[in-house]
Amino acid sequence: MITRLAASNLFYRKTKATVSILAVALGIILVTVLVGLADGTINEHSKRIERIGADIILQPPGSSALFAFNSGVIPIKLKEKILQFPGVRSVSPVLMTAGTKVKDSIVLLWGIDADTYPQVGAGIKIVEGRMFSAPYEVVMDTVWASSKQQEVGDSLMLMNQEFKIVGIRQAGDGGRLLLPIGTLQEIMSAEGKASFFLISAISASAVEPLAAVLRKELPGYNPIFSSTYSQAFRENAIAFKQFVRVVTALAIIVSFLVILLAMYTSVVERTKEIGILKAIGASRLFIVGAILLESVFLCLIGIASGYGLSFLTKAWLLHLYPSLTVDISWHRLWTAGAWAMAGGIVGSLYPAYRASRLDPVETLVFE
Repeated sequence: MITRLAASNLFYRKTKATVSILAVALGIILVTVLVGLADGTINEHSKRIERIGADIILQPPGSSALFAFNSGVIPIKLKEKILQFPGVRSVSPVLMTAGTKVKDSIVLLWGIDADTYPQVGAGIKIVEGRMFSAPYEVVMDTVWASSKQQEVGDSLMLMNQEFKIVGIRQAGDGGRLLLPIGTLQEIMSAEGKASFFLISAISASAVEPLAAVLRKELPGYNPIFSSTYSQAFRENAIAFKQFVRVVTALAIIVSFLVILLAMYTSVVERTKEIGILKAIGASRLFIVGAILLESVFLCLIGIASGYGLSFLTKAWLLHLYPSLTVDISWHRLWTAGAWAMAGGIVGSLYPAYRASRLDPVETLVFE
């Protein structure tokens, strides 16, 4: 009976139930899509670094895995010193911008040495055109070219400078836009500087000893193994962790307030009904259970709707912006659902308590 009573109340007040369900769904979307977007961006960036194939990433003193915001702080001449260390096969400097607006999108520009960059990893797989050979030429990956509808031979404005697109490469590693490091140094007024070095060892067994040599010979510098870069990147993503907490807290607050308001107004509107139920013998526990069960139904429908809308939102975003990465994991879905349910149940406690305390005689006389 209690289940039927709770379910019938949802259908009796369809508008209020629909608004409550959509509000809970909004909380789910906040957690899954917004956090998924941030999570996907971090994962995509770290995986692109790992897929380059270098053994070690040498970062400047005082930096963390979030080196994307350290533009041009390592002297290029340090490369010659590193090449003299035992176990080094090749070294390639990379200069990275902190984020440049290009065709209404924020992108990291990578300035690389076309000669040494292919030597530290799997190389650059050109699928159309060629590698750059002149100062103001640029190579982009297939994802960027497709999303921005760019072709070989087109012009592209980068940092108020006109570049010619001479090649399109296979996406998956490194920056989406590659240009000569010397040109980027000149534009950024960072002559003779790099953001980090990509280093390859002569063999897999030489990687760890080489990292130890780098720490000893270059005090303060931070050598990171490419194989563990993704983990290191996440551990240092303090802002991301705070963002997740804030978004999750917002989702909980939304669920709490919406269910609290919906259940409270429901109790006020159904004062007579509750009085009649108590008059015919309904216990306080029965009244509390009916209110709580109704809120659980609202949350369950809202959570299910939120899951579906999250995947629709992801598909819509990727259709509009193909270069984005949105990771919606099952763990994140379960977490969002659990917090939404918890917020909804807590929000219904006071209305349930208030309903259980109503006096049937006073209620019916008042009505």
